[in-house]
Amino acid sequence: MKRIAAFLDRDGVINRRKIGGYITTPDEFILLPKAPEGIALLNSIGVLVIVVTNQRGIERGVMTEEELKRVHQFMIAELKKRSARIDDILFCPHSTGYYRKPSPGMILAAAERHQVDLPSSFTIGDTNTDILAGKAAGTKTILINPEGETDIEADFYAENLYEAAELIRHKIAPHK
Repeated sequence: MKRIAAFLDRDGVINRRKIGGYITTPDEFILLPKAPEGIALLNSIGVLVIVVTNQRGIERGVMTEEELKRVHQFMIAELKKRSARIDDILFCPHSTGYYRKPSPGMILAAAERHQVDLPSSFTIGDTNTDILAGKAAGTKTILINPEGETDIEADFYAENLYEAAELIRHKIAPHK
């Protein structure tokens, strides 16, 4: 039986973006308000939570893959303290290619690995590239848009990750 997943971008969805740079150390990683609660809600309704993140800072030499792994280990630990779980993380260290969003490669690879039903699943992001990747993979899309203004055509819009998770809950399990 195929599962439902939420494919989450990292920066701007789970944590604050670092203006003008890359998050290269755990001390630069700051969870966004309501992000842990949103992930915990997705966990509670049986939705896989899979992070798909472009990280070309590796290719540019700004950080190493080992530094990125430390940031992700920190993220996982911080979320665990708040009863939230990430089921998988995929990242693309390159500037171009099939796995770099807006191409759907990371989403499709994760879907195959976890037996995900893409038409029943959701991609949640804060940029055009996230939404385009989700559409190309055949998922529904949710744009996190704290400012409330966008020219990006997503299927749904939310203020934060918790609101996006509530939307998913209502779509797949309206009585939970």
